[in-house]
Amino acid sequence: MPQKLFWILPTIFLFGVMGATGAHADTITTYSVSATFSDGATASGTFSYDSDDSTYTAIDIASVDVANAAGNEQFTSTANIVDANSSLLYVSSDDETVVLGLIFPSIATPLTGPEDLLSGPCWEGGCLYVSPNPLQTTAGYITPVATPEPPTRALLLTGIGLIGTLVMIRKRRA
Repeated sequence: MPQKLFWILPTIFLFGVMGATGAHADTITTYSVSATFSDGATASGTFSYDSDDSTYTAIDIASVDVANAAGNEQFTSTANIVDANSSLLYVSSDDETVVLGLIFPSIATPLTGPEDLLSGPCWEGGCLYVSPNPLQTTAGYITPVATPEPPTRALLLTGIGLIGTLVMIRKRRA
């Protein structure tokens, strides 16, 4: 019985270490976004989308050289979301003077690579709405940010080391 317990405990420990963090699929995907508007203004940054709750989190997008605003605008608050679903995000700036609208392929299922933002007239494509003039999106993309995986080699080497240690202990006893 003690020898059986000697093999079971390390096995349970190994499964706990290796499987605990990777046992479920992550439903929150972080995206990098970049857009250019009709007057040359740009917006870039990141946001996260939870496909289980259909909600945006961790919005951190900055626009640069907005002609009708007082320069640069920051979009960081999820409380400022005007409208959102899995293929659009309209959010007002932190000072609520500018609305940024981004329309992209649906991210209800996470994207696997870069996708173009829709361009065209405001509300059909994306836009940066600075009262009274909306600036339409002329170019841009959305890209999923790589999620780091557990260090596979380290886990493999740990497992091989434990097995080697157990084999050496067993040989010494024999």
